[in-house]
Amino acid sequence: VLSAALHTAFAGQIPDYSMEGYDKDIQKIYQNPQLKTKDMARRVDIISGLFVGKSYLNDSLGEGKNAYFDQHALYRTDTFDCLTYVSTVLALVESNNLSEFKKNILKTQYYDSDPTFVHRLHFTDADGNQTNENNGFIEDITLSFKDEKGNTVAKTIHTFINKPAWFQKLPRSRLNFITPLSPAEENKRLDEMHELSRQVKPKNVTLPYLPLNALFNANEEPNTFIFNQIPSGSIIEIVRPNWDLRKLIGTKLNISHLGFAIRTKQGLLFREASSLENHVVDIPLIEYLKGYLHSTTVKGISVYIVLNPLKTK
Repeated sequence: VLSAALHTAFAGQIPDYSMEGYDKDIQKIYQNPQLKTKDMARRVDIISGLFVGKSYLNDSLGEGKNAYFDQHALYRTDTFDCLTYVSTVLALVESNNLSEFKKNILKTQYYDSDPTFVHRLHFTDADGNQTNENNGFIEDITLSFKDEKGNTVAKTIHTFINKPAWFQKLPRSRLNFITPLSPAEENKRLDEMHELSRQVKPKNVTLPYLPLNALFNANEEPNTFIFNQIPSGSIIEIVRPNWDLRKLIGTKLNISHLGFAIRTKQGLLFREASSLENHVVDIPLIEYLKGYLHSTTVKGISVYIVLNPLKTK
Protein backbone atom coordinates (compact mmCIF):
# COMPACT_ATOMS: atom_id res chain seq x y z
CA VAL A 1 0.00 0.00 0.00
CA LEU A 2 2.84 2.35 0.79
CA SER A 3 4.76 1.40 -2.31
CA ALA A 4 5.49 4.96 -3.39
CA ALA A 5 6.97 5.78 -0.03
CA LEU A 6 9.22 2.76 0.24
CA HIS A 7 11.15 2.84 -3.01
CA THR A 8 14.67 3.92 -3.86
CA ALA A 9 15.36 6.59 -6.46
CA PHE A 10 16.30 4.24 -9.28
CA ALA A 11 14.35 2.40 -11.94
CA GLY A 12 14.21 -1.31 -11.29
CA GLN A 13 15.50 -4.17 -13.40
CA ILE A 14 13.38 -7.19 -12.54
CA PRO A 15 14.19 -10.89 -13.00
CA ASP A 16 12.39 -12.72 -15.77
CA TYR A 17 9.45 -14.87 -14.66
CA SER A 18 7.32 -17.69 -15.99
CA MET A 19 3.60 -17.13 -16.47
CA GLU A 20 3.39 -20.79 -17.56
CA GLY A 21 4.65 -21.79 -14.13
CA TYR A 22 2.10 -19.60 -12.38
CA ASP A 23 -0.66 -21.02 -14.58
CA LYS A 24 0.34 -24.57 -13.62
CA ASP A 25 0.23 -23.59 -9.94
CA ILE A 26 -3.27 -22.16 -10.37
CA GLN A 27 -4.54 -25.20 -12.26
CA LYS A 28 -3.24 -27.36 -9.42
CA ILE A 29 -5.10 -25.21 -6.89
CA TYR A 30 -8.41 -25.90 -8.63
CA GLN A 31 -7.78 -29.65 -8.55
CA ASN A 32 -8.34 -29.51 -4.78
CA PRO A 33 -11.72 -31.26 -4.20
CA GLN A 34 -12.33 -29.12 -1.10
CA LEU A 35 -12.79 -26.11 -3.38
CA LYS A 36 -16.05 -27.51 -4.66
CA THR A 37 -17.60 -25.79 -1.63
CA LYS A 38 -19.56 -22.58 -2.23
CA ASP A 39 -18.82 -21.44 1.34
CA MET A 40 -16.79 -18.32 0.55
CA ALA A 41 -15.19 -18.12 4.00
CA ARG A 42 -13.98 -21.70 3.62
CA ARG A 43 -12.67 -20.96 0.11
CA VAL A 44 -10.75 -17.94 1.45
CA ASP A 45 -9.24 -20.07 4.22
CA ILE A 46 -8.16 -22.87 1.87
CA ILE A 47 -6.73 -20.67 -0.89
CA SER A 48 -5.09 -18.02 1.27
CA GLY A 49 -3.51 -20.78 3.35
CA LEU A 50 -1.75 -22.22 0.30
CA PHE A 51 0.51 -19.15 0.21
CA VAL A 52 1.56 -19.03 3.87
CA GLY A 53 5.35 -18.97 3.83
CA LYS A 54 5.61 -17.44 0.34
CA SER A 55 8.04 -14.52 0.14
CA TYR A 56 7.24 -10.82 0.38
CA LEU A 57 7.99 -8.53 -2.57
CA ASN A 58 6.85 -4.93 -2.57
CA ASP A 59 4.94 -3.92 -5.72
CA SER A 60 5.07 -7.51 -6.86
CA LEU A 61 2.66 -7.14 -9.79
CA GLY A 62 2.62 -5.04 -12.94
CA GLU A 63 1.16 -5.18 -16.43
CA GLY A 64 3.33 -7.93 -17.88
CA LYS A 65 6.37 -8.27 -20.13
CA ASN A 66 5.13 -5.85 -22.79
CA ALA A 67 4.08 -3.13 -20.31
CA TYR A 68 5.18 0.46 -20.92
CA PHE A 69 5.85 1.39 -17.26
CA ASP A 70 5.91 -1.74 -15.09
CA GLN A 71 6.79 -5.15 -16.52
CA HIS A 72 6.25 -7.14 -13.35
CA ALA A 73 3.94 -10.13 -13.87
CA LEU A 74 0.21 -9.49 -14.17
CA TYR A 75 -0.26 -12.19 -11.52
CA ARG A 76 1.98 -14.67 -9.75
CA THR A 77 1.91 -17.38 -7.12
CA ASP A 78 5.37 -17.19 -5.56
CA THR A 79 5.64 -13.74 -3.95
CA PHE A 80 3.29 -10.98 -2.80
CA ASP A 81 2.87 -7.69 -1.01
CA CYS A 82 -0.17 -7.13 1.21
CA LEU A 83 -2.33 -5.64 -1.54
CA THR A 84 -1.43 -8.13 -4.28
CA TYR A 85 -1.88 -11.01 -1.82
CA VAL A 86 -5.45 -10.00 -1.05
CA SER A 87 -6.37 -9.20 -4.67
CA THR A 88 -4.86 -12.48 -5.94
CA VAL A 89 -6.60 -14.59 -3.29
CA LEU A 90 -9.86 -12.75 -3.98
CA ALA A 91 -9.61 -13.46 -7.72
CA LEU A 92 -8.82 -17.13 -7.01
CA VAL A 93 -11.72 -17.45 -4.57
CA GLU A 94 -14.17 -15.92 -7.05
CA SER A 95 -13.10 -18.32 -9.82
CA ASN A 96 -13.39 -22.05 -10.47
CA ASN A 97 -10.65 -22.50 -13.09
CA LEU A 98 -7.68 -20.76 -14.67
CA SER A 99 -9.77 -19.12 -17.39
CA GLU A 100 -12.13 -17.51 -14.87
CA PHE A 101 -9.17 -16.45 -12.73
CA LYS A 102 -7.54 -14.62 -15.65
CA LYS A 103 -10.72 -12.57 -16.03
CA ASN A 104 -11.21 -11.95 -12.32
CA ILE A 105 -7.62 -10.90 -11.58
CA LEU A 106 -8.21 -8.03 -14.00
CA LYS A 107 -11.43 -7.17 -12.16
CA THR A 108 -9.77 -7.14 -8.74
CA GLN A 109 -6.83 -4.99 -9.88
CA TYR A 110 -8.02 -2.61 -12.63
CA TYR A 111 -10.79 -0.23 -13.52
CA ASP A 112 -12.85 -1.76 -16.34
CA SER A 113 -10.48 -4.77 -16.35
CA ASP A 114 -8.04 -2.63 -18.37
CA PRO A 115 -4.47 -3.76 -17.46
CA THR A 116 -2.72 -0.40 -17.74
CA PHE A 117 -0.81 1.46 -15.05
CA VAL A 118 -3.22 4.39 -15.00
CA HIS A 119 -6.22 2.07 -14.53
CA ARG A 120 -4.60 0.00 -11.77
CA LEU A 121 -6.42 0.11 -8.42
CA HIS A 122 -3.52 1.80 -6.61
CA PHE A 123 -5.53 3.00 -3.59
CA THR A 124 -7.36 0.47 -1.43
CA ASP A 125 -9.92 2.95 -0.10
CA ALA A 126 -10.35 5.19 -3.16
CA ASP A 127 -10.11 2.46 -5.82
CA GLY A 128 -10.09 -1.17 -4.71
CA ASN A 129 -12.88 -1.34 -2.14
CA GLN A 130 -15.52 0.39 -4.25
CA THR A 131 -14.56 -1.47 -7.43
CA ASN A 132 -14.71 -4.87 -5.77
CA GLU A 133 -18.00 -4.00 -4.09
CA ASN A 134 -19.33 -3.10 -7.54
CA ASN A 135 -17.97 -6.43 -8.81
CA GLY A 136 -20.10 -8.16 -6.17
CA PHE A 137 -16.93 -9.65 -4.65
CA ILE A 138 -16.91 -7.93 -1.24
CA GLU A 139 -19.23 -6.09 1.16
CA ASP A 140 -18.29 -3.59 3.86
CA ILE A 141 -19.80 -4.82 7.14
CA THR A 142 -17.96 -2.40 9.43
CA LEU A 143 -21.13 -0.48 10.33
CA SER A 144 -22.89 -3.69 11.40
CA PHE A 145 -20.74 -4.20 14.52
CA LYS A 146 -22.60 -3.56 17.79
CA ASP A 147 -21.60 -3.31 21.43
CA GLU A 148 -23.38 -5.27 24.15
CA LYS A 149 -26.05 -2.58 24.36
CA GLY A 150 -26.78 -2.83 20.66
CA ASN A 151 -25.08 0.44 19.74
CA THR A 152 -23.04 0.85 16.57
CA VAL A 153 -19.36 1.09 17.48
CA ALA A 154 -17.94 2.27 14.13
CA LYS A 155 -16.66 5.75 13.45
CA THR A 156 -16.57 7.36 10.01
CA ILE A 157 -13.81 9.41 8.41
CA HIS A 158 -13.78 11.63 5.34
CA THR A 159 -10.56 11.96 3.38
CA PHE A 160 -9.45 13.82 0.26
CA ILE A 161 -7.34 11.40 -1.80
CA ASN A 162 -5.25 13.50 -4.19
CA LYS A 163 -4.60 10.99 -6.96
CA PRO A 164 -3.17 13.54 -9.45
CA ALA A 165 -0.56 14.68 -6.90
CA TRP A 166 0.34 11.05 -6.20
CA PHE A 167 0.97 10.36 -9.88
CA GLN A 168 3.07 13.52 -10.16
CA LYS A 169 5.28 12.40 -7.26
CA LEU A 170 5.83 8.82 -8.42
CA PRO A 171 9.54 8.01 -8.13
CA ARG A 172 11.75 6.61 -10.87
CA SER A 173 11.69 3.27 -9.06
CA ARG A 174 8.07 2.73 -10.15
CA LEU A 175 9.51 2.06 -13.60
CA ASN A 176 10.33 -1.67 -13.76
CA PHE A 177 11.72 -3.47 -16.79
CA ILE A 178 13.15 -6.88 -17.57
CA THR A 179 15.63 -5.30 -20.00
CA PRO A 180 17.02 -1.96 -18.79
CA LEU A 181 16.23 1.20 -20.75
CA SER A 182 18.71 3.83 -21.84
CA PRO A 183 18.88 6.81 -19.46
CA ALA A 184 17.19 9.02 -22.07
CA GLU A 185 14.30 6.57 -22.59
CA GLU A 186 13.96 6.08 -18.84
CA ASN A 187 13.64 9.85 -18.33
CA LYS A 188 11.05 10.02 -21.10
CA ARG A 189 8.91 7.31 -19.54
CA LEU A 190 9.13 8.85 -16.08
CA ASP A 191 7.87 12.14 -17.55
CA GLU A 192 5.05 10.23 -19.25
CA MET A 193 4.19 8.46 -16.00
CA HIS A 194 3.87 11.84 -14.29
CA GLU A 195 1.66 13.03 -17.15
CA LEU A 196 -0.84 10.30 -16.22
CA SER A 197 -1.89 12.69 -13.45
CA ARG A 198 -3.95 14.48 -16.12
CA GLN A 199 -6.05 11.35 -16.62
CA VAL A 200 -7.12 10.88 -12.99
CA LYS A 201 -9.20 12.92 -10.58
CA PRO A 202 -8.96 13.47 -6.83
CA LYS A 203 -11.56 11.65 -4.79
CA ASN A 204 -13.36 12.27 -1.53
CA VAL A 205 -13.53 9.00 0.40
CA THR A 206 -15.86 8.11 3.27
CA LEU A 207 -14.63 5.19 5.32
CA PRO A 208 -16.18 3.58 8.41
CA TYR A 209 -13.84 1.85 10.83
CA LEU A 210 -13.89 0.08 14.20
CA PRO A 211 -11.78 2.15 16.59
CA LEU A 212 -9.12 0.41 18.65
CA ASN A 213 -10.64 1.87 21.81
CA ALA A 214 -13.78 -0.14 21.04
CA LEU A 215 -11.78 -3.30 20.32
CA PHE A 216 -9.77 -2.98 23.55
CA ASN A 217 -10.61 -1.52 26.97
CA ALA A 218 -8.52 0.95 28.98
CA ASN A 219 -6.51 -1.96 30.41
CA GLU A 220 -5.63 -3.08 26.87
CA GLU A 221 -7.82 -6.16 27.20
CA PRO A 222 -9.69 -7.28 24.06
CA ASN A 223 -13.43 -6.78 23.78
CA THR A 224 -14.28 -10.36 22.85
CA PHE A 225 -17.92 -9.43 22.21
CA ILE A 226 -16.81 -7.35 19.23
CA PHE A 227 -13.97 -9.59 18.08
CA ASN A 228 -16.42 -12.50 17.98
CA GLN A 229 -18.43 -10.61 15.35
CA ILE A 230 -15.54 -10.72 12.84
CA PRO A 231 -16.41 -13.43 10.29
CA SER A 232 -13.79 -15.94 9.25
CA GLY A 233 -12.52 -15.23 5.74
CA SER A 234 -13.18 -11.51 5.97
CA ILE A 235 -10.71 -8.87 4.78
CA ILE A 236 -9.22 -6.73 7.54
CA GLU A 237 -7.85 -3.29 6.62
CA ILE A 238 -5.63 -1.34 8.98
CA VAL A 239 -6.95 2.23 9.19
CA ARG A 240 -4.84 5.34 9.73
CA PRO A 241 -7.42 8.15 9.41
CA ASN A 242 -6.23 11.00 7.19
CA TRP A 243 -2.64 9.82 7.41
CA ASP A 244 -0.80 12.87 6.12
CA LEU A 245 1.84 11.71 3.63
CA ARG A 246 1.47 14.66 1.28
CA LYS A 247 5.13 15.67 1.48
CA LEU A 248 6.23 12.12 0.73
CA ILE A 249 3.71 10.80 -1.81
CA GLY A 250 1.43 13.77 -2.57
CA THR A 251 -1.70 12.72 -0.70
CA LYS A 252 -3.25 11.59 2.53
CA LEU A 253 -4.09 7.91 2.98
CA ASN A 254 -6.40 5.87 5.19
CA ILE A 255 -5.28 2.27 4.65
CA SER A 256 -1.73 1.11 5.37
CA HIS A 257 -2.13 -2.68 5.38
CA LEU A 258 -4.62 -5.48 4.78
CA GLY A 259 -5.02 -9.23 5.14
CA PHE A 260 -7.54 -11.90 6.07
CA ALA A 261 -9.19 -12.86 9.36
CA ILE A 262 -9.15 -16.65 9.69
CA ARG A 263 -10.83 -18.51 12.55
CA THR A 264 -8.95 -21.65 13.63
CA LYS A 265 -8.74 -23.98 16.61
CA GLN A 266 -5.90 -21.72 17.78
CA GLY A 267 -8.18 -18.67 17.67
CA LEU A 268 -8.71 -15.75 15.32
CA LEU A 269 -5.68 -15.26 13.08
CA PHE A 270 -4.56 -12.43 10.80
CA ARG A 271 -3.17 -13.91 7.56
CA GLU A 272 -1.02 -11.31 5.84
CA ALA A 273 1.86 -10.73 3.46
CA SER A 274 4.19 -9.16 6.01
CA SER A 275 7.03 -6.80 5.12
CA LEU A 276 8.37 -7.26 8.65
CA GLU A 277 8.45 -11.07 8.50
CA ASN A 278 9.30 -10.99 4.77
CA HIS A 279 6.71 -13.63 3.88
CA VAL A 280 3.04 -14.55 4.23
CA VAL A 281 2.31 -15.35 7.87
CA ASP A 282 -0.44 -16.20 10.34
CA ILE A 283 -0.44 -14.15 13.55
CA PRO A 284 -3.14 -13.85 16.24
CA LEU A 285 -5.28 -10.87 15.20
CA ILE A 286 -5.72 -9.59 18.76
CA GLU A 287 -1.97 -9.73 19.38
CA TYR A 288 -1.31 -7.96 16.08
CA LEU A 289 -3.77 -5.13 16.78
CA LYS A 290 -2.60 -4.77 20.37
CA GLY A 291 0.75 -3.69 18.97
CA TYR A 292 -0.93 -0.57 17.57
CA LEU A 293 -2.60 0.60 20.78
CA HIS A 294 0.03 3.29 21.31
CA SER A 295 0.35 4.25 17.66
CA THR A 296 -0.17 7.92 16.84
CA THR A 297 -1.62 7.08 13.42
CA VAL A 298 -3.29 3.63 13.48
CA LYS A 299 -6.77 4.02 14.94
CA GLY A 300 -8.74 0.94 13.93
CA ILE A 301 -9.83 -1.53 11.27
CA SER A 302 -12.38 -1.91 8.51
CA VAL A 303 -13.98 -5.29 7.81
CA TYR A 304 -15.18 -6.65 4.47
CA ILE A 305 -16.75 -10.06 3.83
CA VAL A 306 -16.12 -11.97 0.60
CA LEU A 307 -19.29 -12.64 -1.40
CA ASN A 308 -20.36 -15.07 -4.07
CA PRO A 309 -21.30 -12.63 -6.87
CA LEU A 310 -23.69 -15.17 -8.40
CA LYS A 311 -25.83 -14.88 -5.25
CA THR A 312 -25.80 -11.08 -5.19
CA LYS A 313 -27.21 -10.45 -8.66
